[in-house]
Formats: sequence, structure tokens, C-alpha cells
Amino acid sequence: MTLLDRRTLLAGGGLLLAAACTRKFASPERAGTLPIPRLIDARQQGQLISLQAQKGETAFFPGRRSTTLGYNGSYLGPTLRVHRGDDVTMAVRNSLSADTTVHWHGLLVPGELDGSPHQLIASGATWRPTLPIRQPAATLFYHSHAHGLTGEQVYSGLAGMLVVTDEEEQGLGLPSDYGVDDLPVLIQDRQFEDGSLGSAPAEMASAYPSVE
Repeated sequence: MTLLDRRTLLAGGGLLLAAACTRKFASPERAGTLPIPRLIDARQQGQLISLQAQKGETAFFPGRRSTTLGYNGSYLGPTLRVHRGDDVTMAVRNSLSADTTVHWHGLLVPGELDGSPHQLIASGATWRPTLPIRQPAATLFYHSHAHGLTGEQVYSGLAGMLVVTDEEEQGLGLPSDYGVDDLPVLIQDRQFEDGSLGSAPAEMASAYPSVE
């Protein structure tokens, strides 16, 4: 996984997005379109964000449904926006049959809040860490980091974008209309068998996520 400064990402991302949108590609539910994850802004939710890891089905190609995992949906998760200086509580419910975790990749928080492999969320349990947001604006990610299950769970969809914003970034005049001129782009490497999502390669059994 590569973490990019939001300014660098926005400066160079336009060419990538323009190229991607000129050709057909597989995307959940509707081939040829760019799906935009729902935005959850912590300040609009009273500094409480609820996430549920769950199982579902997703059609990457018309008429071909795949068993997938997601946060608050069948595949991937909503974009989470947090603000520098705030304390944000995450209520993470595990509705899977297996253990999971949620790791805030790139977020500068104490180890006990990090969501690493030793902080398992058992099936049916809820984890409620309160995250102190004390870093500059950045584009980060959150994803499963369960020991021995990271690759499998992330490959199946347990990942999403986490955006930190601050007053300095907001004063730059960058595109900021989410889903219109401020577009989240998650690039993934996936294998399909007859239009359905294949199993995670064996070498990914405990690997880090292939989301960039």
C-alpha cells in the first residue's frame, strides 16, 4: 500500500482518472462506471462513525454475482472523513462468522487504538476506539488486519478510504465537492473466473492489502 499526500494525489490524479474513464472496465454493479463510495463525515455524525463488517454479494460483471465482504455494504466501505483536532469514536461491529480487525493505515494513533492483529474483534462483537486526530491532511485507508486472514478478507472487500482534512487544506481552493470533482479512486488487482471474483491467491493468505 502506498500513502500519498492529498495535494500530490490531486495534482497527478486527474490524468489517471481521465484515462480510466475513457475505457470500459469492471466495476461493482455496473460495468463501465466509476462507483463512488458513500461519504461519512465524522462532524456530521456527532463524532461517532458506525461500521459493520459484513458478508454480501456483488456483481462485477452483468449477471455474474460474487460472494464478497464489505463495511456497511456488500463490497469495500464508505469513505470516512475526519478533521484534525477532533476525537472520533469508531463503533465497529463484526457481523462475519470469523474474527476480524480494522486497522487505520497511516493514522497516527496510539498502538492500542491501531487495530492491529492483536486487537481482534470476535464474531458478533463491537469495538469502540476513540481516535485522536492530530495530523495534517492526508489520504489514508482502513482495512482488516486479522492475523492469518488479512489477505483473504481484504481481497474479498474489507477496505476503504480514510481522509484527514484540516483548515490549511481547506484554504487551498482544491476540488472539494465529493463525488463531483473530488473523486476517490481505489486501484485493486483482482482475478475473475467466468465473471465471478476468484479466490485470493495462496501467497496473499496473510499479506497486506493490494489497495493503493
